[in-house]
Amino acid sequence: MGWKNWPTWVKGGVILTIIFFLFAIPIYITAICQTITGSASNCGDSGGLFAALLLIPMLYLLEFPADLLNSPLGKILIFFFVCLLFLIQLVIVFLIGAVIGLIISKIKSRKSGETKT
Repeated sequence: MGWKNWPTWVKGGVILTIIFFLFAIPIYITAICQTITGSASNCGDSGGLFAALLLIPMLYLLEFPADLLNSPLGKILIFFFVCLLFLIQLVIVFLIGAVIGLIISKIKSRKSGETKT
C-alpha cells in the first residue's frame, strides 16, 4: 500500500510526526546530555521557544529528590523518563496530525461533492 493509497488522516499524522521528530531529536539529545553530564557547556545550545514548549513536561523531573538525581540510578531513571515523555509526545503529535488530516479530507470531499452537482 503506497503513500497515495493511505487515508488522509494517516498522512497528516505521519507528516506532523516527522516534522516533530526532526525538531525534537536535537533538543532531547541536548537535554539528556545536560542531565547526564550535569553541565550545559559540553552539550551545545538547544534554545528557542520550541525547545521551551517541548521540554515543559520535563519540569516533573524537579519533583525527584536531589539525592536520587545525583546517583547513577537516578540518571537512569531520568533517561527512561525522558524517553517515555518523548514517546508520549510522539503519539500526541500523531493524533493531532491525524485530526488535521481528517478535517482536510472532509473539506476536500465536501468541495468535490459540490463541483459534481
